[in-house]
Amino acid sequence: MRFEIDLREYSITTVPQYIVEVNVLTLNFQELSDEIDIFNREIEWSEMWTLEDARDRLSNNWRLIVYRPGNIIKGWYWLDNTKEPRNLYVNKGYRGLGIGKEMHLALLNVCKEVGMERVECSIDDWNVASKECIKKAGWTEIEFL
Repeated sequence: MRFEIDLREYSITTVPQYIVEVNVLTLNFQELSDEIDIFNREIEWSEMWTLEDARDRLSNNWRLIVYRPGNIIKGWYWLDNTKEPRNLYVNKGYRGLGIGKEMHLALLNVCKEVGMERVECSIDDWNVASKECIKKAGWTEIEFL
């Protein structure tokens, strides 16, 4: 399924200090590695990226938003170098608290800051929780005719 959001009327939104953008210099790769291991134990996803993929992505102009409660990574959200959101994840111990919506807002802030007027993304049909989360953040489903 495809979703979109129009950013022309969107204003930069304040997000909690535990949701931050990181780069190749500020990312704690050990923290990320630890949470990737947790993700891989919880979700069997054949397309999961690796720590080396993360380095490559960051070196190739991808943007990374992380959720860091207590200064430990417990979630992430990528904006790829084509400006499409990818791979939103929140650790299962932190779900249902609105963190996913806050991460969407943080990512939209980045999109707005780089001058984007519209954003699209894809969500797998089976991922009901992500579809509900993205709608709460103001996105709408794109109808295909």
